[in-house]
Amino acid sequence: MIKDQWQAIGETKDLPARDVDGLKSRVGEPVAVTGALHKIRNIGQIVFLIVRTFRDRLQVVLQGEGIKFIEGIEEGDFLKIDGRIIVNNKVREGIELIADRVEKLSGACREDVH
Repeated sequence: MIKDQWQAIGETKDLPARDVDGLKSRVGEPVAVTGALHKIRNIGQIVFLIVRTFRDRLQVVLQGEGIKFIEGIEEGDFLKIDGRIIVNNKVREGIELIADRVEKLSGACREDVH
């Protein structure tokens, strides 16, 4: 169960992480993160999503069956990612999110170029 919650329009939602520092204290715990998809790096057996949260960027890892979540998402889309935080000193932030579920909350605004 995710500890922090907020109330919106009569339903309970997971509290989005506001910054990477807040997530560092939750290593190993289930978390929900919301943010805009900045970049997708698909290297076959593993997919990395770079997500812009309220203040930072966070690397999200999709593996195995989780790779299916990238279908239908594009850079700029607003996502909710459920998963768990792990330590990874190879990334700038020192942590990454291993995704259990990715949900597209809204698409990026795209303008037609004529």
